Amino acid sequence: MSAAPLAASGSRVPARVWPALVLLGFASGLPQPLVDSTFSTWLAREGFTPEQLLRVGYVTLPYSLKVLWAPLVDRYVPPFLGRRRGWLVVTQLLAMLGIAWLALADPRGALAPLVVAATLVACASASQDLVVNGYTCDALPAARLGAGAGLSVWGYRAAWLVSGGLALVWADALGFARTYLLLAALLALGLVGSLLAAEPARRAPPATLRETLLAPLAGWRAELGGGGLALLLGFVLLYRLPDQLANLLAVPFQAGLYDLKSLGLARGGLGLVGAGLGVALAAWAMPRLGVRRALWGFALLQALSNLGYVALDRGWLGGLGGLVGVLLLENLCGSLAATAFVAYLMGFCRSAASATQYALLTTITLLGPHLLREPLGTLQKELGWSGFFAFTAACALPLFVLLLFVPLPGARSAGGAT
Repeated sequence: MSAAPLAASGSRVPARVWPALVLLGFASGLPQPLVDSTFSTWLAREGFTPEQLLRVGYVTLPYSLKVLWAPLVDRYVPPFLGRRRGWLVVTQLLAMLGIAWLALADPRGALAPLVVAATLVACASASQDLVVNGYTCDALPAARLGAGAGLSVWGYRAAWLVSGGLALVWADALGFARTYLLLAALLALGLVGSLLAAEPARRAPPATLRETLLAPLAGWRAELGGGGLALLLGFVLLYRLPDQLANLLAVPFQAGLYDLKSLGLARGGLGLVGAGLGVALAAWAMPRLGVRRALWGFALLQALSNLGYVALDRGWLGGLGGLVGVLLLENLCGSLAATAFVAYLMGFCRSAASATQYALLTTITLLGPHLLREPLGTLQKELGWSGFFAFTAACALPLFVLLLFVPLPGARSAGGAT
């Protein structure tokens, strides 16, 4: 499908961009559980030890380190479909290939082919994330970023629940290998989104790699000043931290209480409902509350939702109904916070190197929790499950002070971030 390039920032957004953002968000969210939580579940059922799973888990590092090659994605243009759509198709095809390779590998055989295949998926998927974020920044005017981010987040969380939740149900019936082949085929929805989308024509690519990396930093420095930039980076580190820390150990906690099928249905079904409600509420509430109040309120709800796991551990909530309620609340509050967070960050990523800008910010968000895996395991043993999840909720407290001072996009310049 050919699509005319998007016009400048202030023009009307073509209708086809909105469903494309949902499909691109879905394609962005589908692969990561297949090399993370679902992958670990598969390997654990094949007899891998916790120590082996911990080492294999480092294949997810590309999601934290993608900023290292983000300038290449911003600087170079594929010879087909344009800068954003061309890279989308390339990364989606590579991710599909890697997932299919994982499906055909034998976990009971040599470990090396599994690690190589999982690393290919992680690198291709992380690169796809770069391009999806860059496309969203470029394709939408600042006033429509909240709506666009909401659609992308909903697609992302829907895919996450499919590959991290429903995939377990399918694996129970079909086996993991066939399930991975099915999910590789499902990633073709991302190709549909790439062809449906219109290529942004707002800015030419940066002239050099140096410009790709240094110009965004200089722009932030000029707009925010040194103090404002430090506040922004602190905010990026802390905003999603309670949710991310809880998610690192939520899977083993749930697995100790519920069977595989119950977990898959609860995560994939009602979790999807919660994510959809969260995105819809965020899109409705953000224009009415304003950016700062929306960020503050959604962060509070995100942190409080972690206490649902305390209720499960203490027996205040029980059975499958308790799990359903906790996951529904967690996905609703997580989607609220994620939508506001993504829209806020994209407000600072308005240059020709928007993919690099967004990657620089989200690297801080992702790398911290990743490096805390082993200390958190020790902390959970010392505090117990209830103490651990209460600790993750308390990690939001410094954020509420920071939110009083954190800069808003365009606060110091009428034109916004450059």
